Amino acid sequence: MLKNAYILTLISLFFACNTSEKDSSTATISPFDQKVDSVLNLMTLEEKIGQMNQYSGFWDATGPAPKDGSAAKKYEHLKKGWVGSMINVRGVENVKAVQKIAVEETRLGIPLIIGFDVIHGYETISPIPLAESASWDLEAIQKSAS
Repeated sequence: MLKNAYILTLISLFFACNTSEKDSSTATISPFDQKVDSVLNLMTLEEKIGQMNQYSGFWDATGPAPKDGSAAKKYEHLKKGWVGSMINVRGVENVKAVQKIAVEETRLGIPLIIGFDVIHGYETISPIPLAESASWDLEAIQKSAS
């Protein structure tokens, strides 16, 4: 029995000691990865950091986008490519307006990621599940789910 374990260990070590390395020069890179790499190589450090910035919408749902105050600074950052995403931009026209700036007026034309911050519920009567669970009122939670 001990002899079998010894032989099995030797065989395992033999196969584990494979020293062949994968030749990275022959690895294929997809066209998408090549495009991403080329854009990253073109980006300045400020643009790379800017892609991590997320701004909230900066105008009312019923009015035009203002171009003064802090909104003016946000427009300037958009035009420099220092914004990667925006949340709470309401209305198709407003989304198109900021996307147009990002795609047509920046150096590299990288589109924005657009989203909504609706963790607290989107026009709902009941609170979000997180708030419901904090109440420990199982009966109320079941009623709101039905």
